[in-house]
Parts: sequence; C-alpha cells; structure tokens
Amino acid sequence: QPKSSDAFKRLFICSFLPVPGTSQIVNSWASSSTSITVTWETVPSADPGADSYLATLEDSNGRGTTCQGTTEGSCNVTGLACGQIYHVSVVSSDGYCDSPPTPETDTPSGRTKVTNGYIKDGG
Repeated sequence: QPKSSDAFKRLFICSFLPVPGTSQIVNSWASSSTSITVTWETVPSADPGADSYLATLEDSNGRGTTCQGTTEGSCNVTGLACGQIYHVSVVSSDGYCDSPPTPETDTPSGRTKVTNGYIKDGG
C-alpha cells in the first residue's frame, strides 16, 4: 500500500485515540562548531505516555535533519553547517500516535559572532 494511505489511516485512528502529551524543550545549544544538543522534559508515563521523541532541526534555507531520543530526554545532531540558526522542535510518540510539536527554539550552530552584520565563525 502507498505510504500516503498508511499516513491517512494513522491520522484517522489517532483522531480517536489519546495522543501523547507534548514535551517541552528545556535547552538546545551548540555542543561543537557543527553539532547541536537538544534536551527536553519527558512526558510522564501515565496514560497517554510517550516512549520516543523526535527532535527536528531546520535551518533558514529549509534544510532539515532529525535525531531520535528515547526516554532519556536528549539527543545530539552532528554534521550541521557552522554559523547557521536552526529552528528546533520536538515531537513525542507512543509508537503509533504523535503529539503536536513543541514551540520552536532558535539555536545557532558553532561559535558565532556578528561582525559588520555578518555571522562568522568565532573560532
């Protein structure tokens, strides 16, 4: 079956089931010049709890990447462009239904400084 059919079924079923609670981003920071670490509050295991989380990072050009975390509440994304601002959000999942995404948090990658209106690697 086509993937769009599966996505429709999931959307339909999850409209009747309780979805996991929405997590909250606690912090996101540049852990190196090309990586960002994201931490979040995990959703309590009470029904409906979450057993995995997906952090999404998107730069100002619309290029995105993700990292998945389980109940530890953090993940690290590597291979990012230095000096970019990434829009970070997290979705919690119970393995079938997903929560709405958290509000986005803007996080710069790398050690950056603004010089004459341009963002440069701060070295």
